[in-house]
Order: sequence, then C-alpha cells, then structure tokens
Amino acid sequence: MEDSKIKIDLDIDKDRIREIVDEALTMIYEYVGGDYTVTREDVLKELELFLSNGQISTHFFLRLGCKKIPDLLLRIDPRRRKVLCTSSLKKRAAHINYFLRAL
Repeated sequence: MEDSKIKIDLDIDKDRIREIVDEALTMIYEYVGGDYTVTREDVLKELELFLSNGQISTHFFLRLGCKKIPDLLLRIDPRRRKVLCTSSLKKRAAHINYFLRAL
C-alpha cells in the first residue's frame, strides 16, 4: 500500500471537544460582549468539519470575529481537550484564557 493512501484515525473524544468549545464560546461571549461577525452556529459548523475529518493530530484554530478583538481565534488542542484564545491583544487574550483554563 502506498504511503499516500494510508489513513490514520485518532481516538479523540469528539463529544468532549464539542462540549468544551461550546462552553468556551459561552464564556467568551459573556466576557467580551456582543458585536460578533461570526455566529456561534458558524463556529460550531467549522468545528464539525475538523472533527468529521478524523485525522486531527495537532491543534487547529477557529476564527471568532469580534469587533472589540478583530483577530480573536480559538486554539483547540484535540489531544489534550483544551481550548485557549489567541490574539495580538495579549492582555485581553490572557484575561479570557484565565477563565478557559478551568475547562
């Protein structure tokens, strides 16, 4: 069999990842407030695209699109089942991550 045809499936807890991302979105929306350019449903649909692939081995990013923090991204690590935010506004991202670390 050729190397390009080998498919490696990882045993990741998809339900737990969905739950953590959903809770993270709730916390971020409460902390940052409104004015999002990307809806919650769009973020969860994009998450499903990654999870349905079944070949996730490293972290990946989901864009949140907020007017207060335009470059706000969710960094999702499926192996560790952790979610953190990244942004060029380090202080804001650090405040959000303080809450997200409890997930």
